[in-house]
Amino acid sequence: MKYKTEQSNFRSQNVTCDGEFLLPQGVENPPVVVMAHGFCAEKAFRLYDFAQVFLERGIAAFLFDYRGFGKSDGFPRHHASPKKHVQDWHAALEHVRKSGLVNPHKIALWGSSFSGGHVLKVAAEDRAVRAVVSQVPFTDGFDTLSMLGPQFLAKATKAISKDLWSVVSFGDPIYIPAVGEVGRVAALNQPGNLEGYMAIIPEDSEWENKVTARSLLEAAKYRPGFAAAELPCPSLFVLATEDNLCPYDSAKRFAKASLYSEIMTLECGHFDLYLGDLFDKVSAAEADFLEKNLA
Repeated sequence: MKYKTEQSNFRSQNVTCDGEFLLPQGVENPPVVVMAHGFCAEKAFRLYDFAQVFLERGIAAFLFDYRGFGKSDGFPRHHASPKKHVQDWHAALEHVRKSGLVNPHKIALWGSSFSGGHVLKVAAEDRAVRAVVSQVPFTDGFDTLSMLGPQFLAKATKAISKDLWSVVSFGDPIYIPAVGEVGRVAALNQPGNLEGYMAIIPEDSEWENKVTARSLLEAAKYRPGFAAAELPCPSLFVLATEDNLCPYDSAKRFAKASLYSEIMTLECGHFDLYLGDLFDKVSAAEADFLEKNLA
């Protein structure tokens, strides 16, 4: 289906966020799915590919980047704060509803990895969202932290302490790599993480591989999976059995707590469903789900 794009930035906590509508041509007052990416990622990292599958079903998409990422304003840069991300989601929702470009009563949320947790929390708080797609979701920081091991935690604690001191002393943020090789002090450093993450980044991207060290502390305390039990709308959970970032057992437990949930289980790793045959399979299933629940 042919579609047009329309830049549509919005304000979140008095900071401008980069947002963009993808609108199916020939569809009046279309339903819409609001989309943002996971930990330190930008909307250009394969989100347009998912959105184009949804557009084929007559569903518009609104893509945005969080404060401090991509072309969005905000400082410090590359600070992955769950609290700020959720604020940005709510601001994006309000912006979409007031845009006049889509049906304000037929809105779904789509999130993957870190944002797969955000959409659970946002939909539980908003109550007017019609459907949620939560893909390989981050559901419990404690469970994710337990996978990293004591040696990593000891090294990460030093970096976090330095970064926290930079806050109180008004110094520059202390950064660590967002994704790195196994054993390196990086936010995502499990086997396959570096290769999987880099595979979804466009060649012309200016993205920098860094995140504030304090982001790890905020992520460790973040437990959005508990919001699943409060979801008032249909939800599709796409889970990966070999996920070494967002534990499968933890995500499945929370998914089952949602009263209106559907669970799609794939025998793959965290990043595998962004590309190839698995992408085709997952995006088609998500489009089916959205079409059914936004009709």
